[in-house]
Amino acid sequence: MNDQPQFSAKGEAFIEEALRSGRYASRAEVIEEALLLLRRRDSRSARLSDEIAQAVADIDAGRSYDLDEAFDEIQRRLRERWEADEAEQIAGVRAAVARGFADVEAGRVVDAEQAFAELETHFRALAHVRSR
Repeated sequence: MNDQPQFSAKGEAFIEEALRSGRYASRAEVIEEALLLLRRRDSRSARLSDEIAQAVADIDAGRSYDLDEAFDEIQRRLRERWEADEAEQIAGVRAAVARGFADVEAGRVVDAEQAFAELETHFRALAHVRSR
């Protein structure tokens, strides 16, 4: 009796290609990976169905949000995060500048290249936050 599952020509070609790629050492590994992915897909599908059913129940029970209000709230929260990130970056630049001045005033030798590199890093991070 043959215990090996039988596959279509396309299935066999896929398995052979996976083996040739070196990602898998055996047919069993290819099949196990396929089964794992199938289980994950089915699980996600079941969760999504449950979430849709819950959303429909919420709407039917009057527990829903106006879409424009929901988008406004999302935008408000994102804006708050960006502003907090920007404030943090500005504080970092100020701290770097203050450290540089303190080093100069204390007579400590300061590597100008290193100081400029540190400031550039802070300014680039700040520019990145502002560009969002």
